[in-house]
Amino acid sequence: MRNMKKMISLVLALCMVLMVGSVYAEGNAEPSEFARGGFTGEAETTITATNLDSGDNVEYIKLVEWDGTSDGTEAQNAANGWRLTTKGLACGVTLEELLNGITAGEAATIASSLAETVKDGEMTTNGTTATANASTGLYYLRAIATSDDTIYNPAFVSADYYLNGNTVSFGSNIGSSSVVKKSSVSFDKQVGHGSEHDYSYNDVKPGDYIPFKITSKIPAYGAAYDNAKFEITDTFSTGLVLAIDDSHPFSVAYGNANGNQDGVTDVYTSTASDGGASYKIEFATPYLLNASRGVTDVTISYWGKVTSDAPTNVNPLDNTADLKFTNKPGETKDKQDITRHYTFSIDAGALGKENSITRELMKIGLDQNGEPITDVTNETVHETVVAPLAGASFTLTPVAPTTGTAKTVTSDATGRIVFKGLDAGEYTLVEDSAPTGYVKDSRTYTVKIIPTYDETIKDLLKSYKIEFWLGQTKVTTASFACSGETKVTESTIEDATQFIGNTQGTELPSTGGIGTTIFYIVGGLLLVGAAIVLVARRKAEN
Repeated sequence: MRNMKKMISLVLALCMVLMVGSVYAEGNAEPSEFARGGFTGEAETTITATNLDSGDNVEYIKLVEWDGTSDGTEAQNAANGWRLTTKGLACGVTLEELLNGITAGEAATIASSLAETVKDGEMTTNGTTATANASTGLYYLRAIATSDDTIYNPAFVSADYYLNGNTVSFGSNIGSSSVVKKSSVSFDKQVGHGSEHDYSYNDVKPGDYIPFKITSKIPAYGAAYDNAKFEITDTFSTGLVLAIDDSHPFSVAYGNANGNQDGVTDVYTSTASDGGASYKIEFATPYLLNASRGVTDVTISYWGKVTSDAPTNVNPLDNTADLKFTNKPGETKDKQDITRHYTFSIDAGALGKENSITRELMKIGLDQNGEPITDVTNETVHETVVAPLAGASFTLTPVAPTTGTAKTVTSDATGRIVFKGLDAGEYTLVEDSAPTGYVKDSRTYTVKIIPTYDETIKDLLKSYKIEFWLGQTKVTTASFACSGETKVTESTIEDATQFIGNTQGTELPSTGGIGTTIFYIVGGLLLVGAAIVLVARRKAEN
């Protein structure tokens, strides 16, 4: 009889071991997914966490332990000897609830209750896997990300608490929901609405529309992130505004292929408006905490319009997109991405240094021998003494494929010929009229604006030059070397100005006044008349 009792006890113990449930995965799990184990004397004492980002650490806090020294309370007896630790008593969840499997809400309660609790230990990390030798029980894992791109939700692992539950993957979902234990936050702003950045918009002019696109991933926030934040802003610099009209729509796409989330309303608020200097898209917390949402792609497509206030030359039109998001319960991080665009000018005071003036083109007066006129108004420009000449009219016209319209300006009192708001490319320059007392320059110049961008940061201006040509001959080049890592702040002139001179004197008119044309006409008529008379006489003689 005694041997029979021993045999029955052995069979019952064996059944106890075989009834232990599957791997624990936190979340909205049904209790039937789990079956607690009983201490057998051969407990799984190595706990393992996998699918971490390389370099991330994992802390653990013990919630449940084995009590084999006494019968304990009625609840402990029902739990086959398991009991809450001191920190488990403070976790906000009862032992019975832990025994029946942890829901997403319970996981959030535990994470919130133990947010400031000192860890019991730290797992040893090797690449993307962390391990620790642990006594029997249930452990709450708190992953510590080294990158702002990674968000970890709570995870739990056991040593003989759930059979084979000593390994947990941070790449798995929370129970049957779409919320994963680990998700990454990406953030990218690009020019163009295609799949790649369009660098053809590096140089622009007032009136141009620039297409922008921001792409990001909204992480799968568990209920532990009760005040989750995810907001995107874009702030334009002076000279660029948000454009919203029928031809330039503003759109926010998220969730499924239709650009929304089925059955979800009040997803975000927007401050975007036509002509605005910035906008903000803020996603609602209930949407962020929707367990069925999972990791969500979001795309914002919009347009910026270049205005006449755009800075020129080395000063970029830079606009900065910013993402503010919750990366840990109670903490937020920022990520930024910037795009740059450049508008050029000739003879403008925008070199990146306050009050600097460029001298690519200058109108001067020449005497009848072609030498610079000397008087009290002379000034020295790049070591050349010249007499500035005001009142000369010039037209600069883009040559295809350079876009834009012709611009006509008049030289000022300093002789400067200022053209602003130019795209890079090729232009023709002609003098339309000279000041009274001077002969107009009848030649046609070709002007080329040639920028060079950084090899790594491909929308950062590295240098640019302005070349002046007469036919196939390059007559001068104004070159500018720029410096700066994220924004160009300085520039230096490496070459001299192109002087366009008007010689003293007056053009002989082809119209107006008697001029010489009338004499040519009369002389021609007399010659024709003499020829007619000569022919008539010869016929008469014959």
